[in-house]
Amino acid sequence: MQRTPGPTERLQGPEHRRLGHDKTAAGGLQNPKYKGCKHDINGADRLQDPANIGTRHEKTAAKGLQGPAVRRPRHAKSAKGRLQGPADRGPRHGRTAPGSLHGSAVRGPRHGRTAVRKLQDPTFRRSGHDRKAPGTLRGHADRGCGHGRRVALGLQGSADRGHGRIRTAAKGLRGCAESEPGHGRRVQRPKDKTIGQNKTTEGGLNGLADRGHGQEGKAAGGLQDPAYRQPGHGRTAPGGLQIGDLNTAEQLQEGCRALQTEDLDMAKRLEEGCRALQTRDLNTAEQNFAAALKSVHGEESSKEVEPLLKLSDVYLKRGMLSEDGDDFTKAAALCNAALVRSKTTEEQGDIKQTVLLITQSFVKHVLGITQTVCIDDVDKHKTMLKEDRRTVAKQIEKIEQQADPYCLDDDDPSITEVEKRRVEAIKSLFQTILYQRKTFIVGLIDECMKVMGSPPCKYAMIGLGSQATGLVTPYSDLEFAILIEKETENNVTYFRNLTHFLHLKVINLGETILPAMGIKSLNDFNPDDPLGNWYYDSVTPRGFSFDGAMPHACKTPLGRGKMCELIRTPSNMVKLLEDNVTFHLKKGYHLASVLGNVSLIAGEQELIDGYTSLWAKLLREDSRKIPLLLANAIITENSPNFEKELGSTSLLDVKKEIYRFSNIAVSCWALLREIQPTTIWETIAKMHNNGVIDKENAHHLMVMVSISAELRLRTYMNNHGQVENMSALSSMPTETELGEKLRKVFYISNAKQLLRYYYTATPLNRFFTNMLKSPEHALELFDNSVQLRSQVYDSLCDYPNSKACLEELLQNYQTQFGKNSVHPDIAQTLAKLGIAYQNIGDQSNAASYHEQSLQMMRTIYGENTEHPDIAKSLNNLGAAWRKLGDHKKAVSYYEQSLQMMRTTYGENTAHPDIAGSLNNLGNAWGNLGDDKKAVSYHEQSLQMKRIIHGENTAHPGIAGSLNNLGNAWRNLGDYKKAETWVTPGEHLGDHKKAVSYHEQSLQMMRIIYGENTAHPDIASALNNLGSAWWNLGDHKKAVSYHEQALQMMRTIYGENTAHPDIAKSLNNLGSAWRNLGDHKKALSYHEQALQMRRTIYGENTAHSDIASSLNNLGNAWMCLGDYKKAVIFGEQSLQIMRTIYGENTAHPHIAIALKNLGVAWRLLGDHQKAASYHEQWQHMQRECL
Repeated sequence: MQRTPGPTERLQGPEHRRLGHDKTAAGGLQNPKYKGCKHDINGADRLQDPANIGTRHEKTAAKGLQGPAVRRPRHAKSAKGRLQGPADRGPRHGRTAPGSLHGSAVRGPRHGRTAVRKLQDPTFRRSGHDRKAPGTLRGHADRGCGHGRRVALGLQGSADRGHGRIRTAAKGLRGCAESEPGHGRRVQRPKDKTIGQNKTTEGGLNGLADRGHGQEGKAAGGLQDPAYRQPGHGRTAPGGLQIGDLNTAEQLQEGCRALQTEDLDMAKRLEEGCRALQTRDLNTAEQNFAAALKSVHGEESSKEVEPLLKLSDVYLKRGMLSEDGDDFTKAAALCNAALVRSKTTEEQGDIKQTVLLITQSFVKHVLGITQTVCIDDVDKHKTMLKEDRRTVAKQIEKIEQQADPYCLDDDDPSITEVEKRRVEAIKSLFQTILYQRKTFIVGLIDECMKVMGSPPCKYAMIGLGSQATGLVTPYSDLEFAILIEKETENNVTYFRNLTHFLHLKVINLGETILPAMGIKSLNDFNPDDPLGNWYYDSVTPRGFSFDGAMPHACKTPLGRGKMCELIRTPSNMVKLLEDNVTFHLKKGYHLASVLGNVSLIAGEQELIDGYTSLWAKLLREDSRKIPLLLANAIITENSPNFEKELGSTSLLDVKKEIYRFSNIAVSCWALLREIQPTTIWETIAKMHNNGVIDKENAHHLMVMVSISAELRLRTYMNNHGQVENMSALSSMPTETELGEKLRKVFYISNAKQLLRYYYTATPLNRFFTNMLKSPEHALELFDNSVQLRSQVYDSLCDYPNSKACLEELLQNYQTQFGKNSVHPDIAQTLAKLGIAYQNIGDQSNAASYHEQSLQMMRTIYGENTEHPDIAKSLNNLGAAWRKLGDHKKAVSYYEQSLQMMRTTYGENTAHPDIAGSLNNLGNAWGNLGDDKKAVSYHEQSLQMKRIIHGENTAHPGIAGSLNNLGNAWRNLGDYKKAETWVTPGEHLGDHKKAVSYHEQSLQMMRIIYGENTAHPDIASALNNLGSAWWNLGDHKKAVSYHEQALQMMRTIYGENTAHPDIAKSLNNLGSAWRNLGDHKKALSYHEQALQMRRTIYGENTAHSDIASSLNNLGNAWMCLGDYKKAVIFGEQSLQIMRTIYGENTAHPHIAIALKNLGVAWRLLGDHQKAASYHEQWQHMQRECL
């Protein structure tokens, strides 16, 4: 039975945080200063103290909450006087600007580029606008102070914004365009304190653990530098600058001098490379140009244009000397990479001319044709591809309308016939794509042969991979080999040159990523030097291109070099495959499995017939040794990838996790049963005709294969390239106020399609690993059991359906074993039901099921036995009680769980369950107000998870710990802010750390789940970031994050659903709007939050969330001037807190509630009561300390 992931795999719900306080740090009770309705909020996340507000909150940009305010007067950009880079390009293409100083960068007489792209003098750059250095604020080189071009991670200026006004950036400073020069952002004066922002925490163990929304975040988006996440601050790095620190012209000049050094270093590299190029020292030139490219890689892509073009010059010159077509294809790929990164029409025109010259030079130096030839029209080829893809898109829409089995119930009698129609429609679609692709490739070959002349012998260009299986897409790589009649030097040379010529045409389509070219100065795939493979091409669209030059690829006629070329006679090609099976099978380059299945693209069918006949004969020899070796190697190599749990909330790789499994499983099964695979459809039909599978299983295989192929096709079409990101979760609008460039993700329109895939893939997966032992084992390739459905529904965040399936499963087990039976399956199901109830927000039922599960586990294993399942049950109970507000009981269960796990796994063992238990204890101690202990436990948990999963791995557990550390530091910042012994402003450092951790957590979650995916953990992370920015005083940004979180939660749980996470977002929005001065809107949100919480927990239940909402409503009414209502709500809140924590318990939340009531009574004029509450507050505060 598949184990249900536990709480260490999810973020903790936004509820368990200090008083109130749900997951986010914003949930604390806050106290208004004695100022009526103008009471400021110091932070949204804890019970806040209104004291010490005055000048302490009038922070300057240098030391306090800093806005992007210390802006220098705008400097007009000047084209004159700039230091032109290594740019002297020769008479044909060189452009110079008036007064420019030219470097020594001669690019050859035909390839000079203009001075537009030359390096500009770094002395004209203001600090913060130099080329991106690690962690520094950067803009473009030719912009004056404050006018840098938009960059991915920096501070942007804008020439039309007035002095120093900063344009917003994708991941930089936002919403600050109206700041005046020299003025920090205004920090609002403190008003009343709310239990405003609810903190989201993680918390549980893998397995049968607390998986509620409250659990550790399953993570998604790249990690972000924790140093640049404050309002008004760009990134900082060693030696870098923060805008808020630039209070003097001297500091600004020093910053500029510090940042200039990297630009000068790049200029020096380019200059040295140009000198080497002039002297024909091509290796030195390449090294210098590659170093220059590396220095700007990962920044704004346009900065790569100059070094890419210089590298192209190197390979063009090398090709002229070597007369090797491979050098010309590399030159063309580098030039096309520069083209897609270029920003100006004029520059793009120059680059296109260079691309044309590379092709002409190839014709002259490689083909030996000196007369002028007609070079093909690249735009015509691109238009043909677009038209073919448009046709496919229309056909997909038509299929969706005409045959949709996923709208039917599983027991609908017509579902099988509708599934058959869908399979036939998908099969016909892929036949159309295959025909389109073959026609397009043959057209390119004909163009090449018109220049080269007719082929010297009979040949057959044979398609491999998806071209042969019949599942090729409009964006698939071109994998092929060439069979020739006679293997003479002249014949091989002709087809080698034909391959290079065809490659040039394909490269010029602009869809070949640079790593596929195997340029060693950028991507050296030698495993002995992993640092040599450093260039990642995220800009070039990855579409129709040659199979890459990576070690396990190279499935083109050029192979892995001239000794391993795939240009052979049929007999020699078969001999190559035999040698591959005998000597190279374990190296992962399975030529025999790829070349064993081929299809004709162009040429003579008779050569293919002769080849396949020889290969089939070889497969039958020696008791079918080769098929067994091939199948064994493929199964052994792929089994670990296919053994992972099916159904995942993470972002799916549709090729690796869906498409590849179905194809490999069918192919291996066919090989083991003496069937040579051809197209996937024909292979399944042969398996049925030969009695390997019956009619029903053949149908299920056809459905599974068609779904996997369709999902890959739709993902590529949606993402416009080979971007395999697919999600079964809901999508959110792509336009967000964050301005981030979202990664492409295909969202399945009907999750039942994925469910149907798993109905067959799951039993096939179980059979796959045993295929070698029992290939004739009888099986049914259909499983729609409640166990499987509950797992998949859970992975899709469809918690009500998951719960319903588990309840049915429990009933089945009780019928099977007896209603009062004690059985491991029943105990496990009880635990899963507890988690399901947590996920839908019913914590009382969750605790009840976990109690039953623990009791049964102890009966099964022994009352005093230390067993992992008992430890997980203890953990689950801790999570349930924490959600119910009994944090002392939660700590007790968590400590028992941790002790048992350390005994079971070893005291010093890094184990996911131990890491989860440490995390959960951090959450619980944070709820109890011991923030230092909370930070300590979360740091131990994070360290252990990085040991387990890898330091730089994007993993849900790591993302969850980052999130929880952010919450803990935020709590600690609030605690320091309330104390008189702390240096004023010291608490801001903790809030900045909090923002940093929350940013890293959110980015990692987006990597895992998808940038634009609606997932509970992403929603919680957005909520936490809103709270963190609230604490730093950026309330507009707080509102933006909280609104995104609320929208996402309603997408997940339902618009009208009462769920704890939705209530917390409503609560946080109320706090944020009140701090922005809209007290009526704040009141509305807090009332909605209170009503929802009473619906969830019960009208008369004493719960910390209800206490938080009551407190916040009191503060809201105080701001609106109704002090009587403020007292009523405040006293109700205090009463609930004392019920939860104990009548005589000293707790920080109770202390601040007392303080808030003192303020309210004072505003009502009852100074005696005000003094009494104030004294109680002071006494309790001393006890808490």
